[in-house]
Amino acid sequence: MPINLQDYHLYFQKNKTEILEFYFDLLKIPSISTDSKYQKQCHQAASLVASFLESLDFEIEIHEENKNYLIFASRHVSDDLPTLMFYGHTDVQPSDPDNLWDNPPFEPVIKQGAVYARGAQDNKGQLCYTLMAIKAYIETEKGLKNCNLKLVIEGEEESGSHGTEIILNKIKDKLKSDELYVVDFDAKSSTMPSIVLGMRGLCAFEVIIKNSNVDLHSGMYGGVVYNPLRALSEMMASCFNEEGFIAIERAYEGLEQLSSKDLEVIDFSFDKSHLMKSFDVHAFCIPKNVTPREANWLLPTFEINGLFVGYLQEGVKTVLPKMATAKISCRLGKGQNPEQFIKACKKHLENKTPNGFNLTFKVHQKASSFYTSFEVSSVQKAKDALESAFNHKAWIGLSGASVPIVGLLSSLSTSNVALMGVGLDTDNIHAPNEHFSLDRFEKGFYSIVHILKST
Repeated sequence: MPINLQDYHLYFQKNKTEILEFYFDLLKIPSISTDSKYQKQCHQAASLVASFLESLDFEIEIHEENKNYLIFASRHVSDDLPTLMFYGHTDVQPSDPDNLWDNPPFEPVIKQGAVYARGAQDNKGQLCYTLMAIKAYIETEKGLKNCNLKLVIEGEEESGSHGTEIILNKIKDKLKSDELYVVDFDAKSSTMPSIVLGMRGLCAFEVIIKNSNVDLHSGMYGGVVYNPLRALSEMMASCFNEEGFIAIERAYEGLEQLSSKDLEVIDFSFDKSHLMKSFDVHAFCIPKNVTPREANWLLPTFEINGLFVGYLQEGVKTVLPKMATAKISCRLGKGQNPEQFIKACKKHLENKTPNGFNLTFKVHQKASSFYTSFEVSSVQKAKDALESAFNHKAWIGLSGASVPIVGLLSSLSTSNVALMGVGLDTDNIHAPNEHFSLDRFEKGFYSIVHILKST
């Protein structure tokens, strides 16, 4: 039966100034969880969201672990009603390099119908329209009429959710829900919504090799002393074979197939021209006899995110650096064990470290993949809601990215899970000039209202 959202169209227009004020207030807070000097700001973001939910008569708990926080909010109406849970996060990626932003990253501005700021989309924008939809529903319907609500809003998604995992296990008896909506994903395009049925796992680590206690003169010692940058480059190159696959033993161990029913509805088509047009990409590394979507959605990856070594400033400094560091993130396919994958990477890199070097291996993040099914109730409701908001049939796919805590939250809540959102891959979510169109913000608002009204 069609859901009438006319009252909510009027509500959004009437309250648009207030909605954007809250959104901008949250965006102005540099809640960068990976950098400890922003701990105060991370708590400030938590307090702002908690106060908002408290004004809607939610019971609020703010838990802290490892200097990071988690908000658990609940509003219970009746044991006879279903319970819906929504997940989001208030922390953001670092803004650097700040000199590449057209405007200061924590001073939000509206340009050509989009909000520009760090967190504009990921995840403050998507969290804000979710919160505002809940507020609109409660005010328009004069309370919660047909469901109980719970919200889990963490403050360290961008830094691995280590404390969040501990907290969730501590409060697991409070998490039981019928449906869980993870509002942190993308639409297919600005006019076509999407439903995501799964995402890859993640492990991130850094490798540090050292060969001396000080940088050495490249003329006096070059050709004799093994350059750490050369050694690290050779180590990194050894992680791939000529066919484009990861050359680490057991890197593909544990991979599982998706169900035939889900494979039937997932769209595996891929348009290279989109990458070329949007990001000026012209070189690809797709493994031999593998489709682009299989490489991006189903198989593990080994990506070198950064090399830190030697002299990096303007001009030349002729040195052999004393040490070299590589920061690496790996995505894992369905069924793969993050612990086993990390062990395999560590063993490979240790074996490839040249004699005489000291190697340090630091693990930063690890998370399992998560896959839901097209047939579960929450997915069907999210699909209907997004199709109503966009007035377009939803695209069904997977995600190569990761939201680390979803697997655990799904298990502890015993919920049917839907992965949804209205972001775009062109929103620059981890890059300078992150932005989020107000048109999609509004569509996201209507999608959440639709879910609440259709329960």
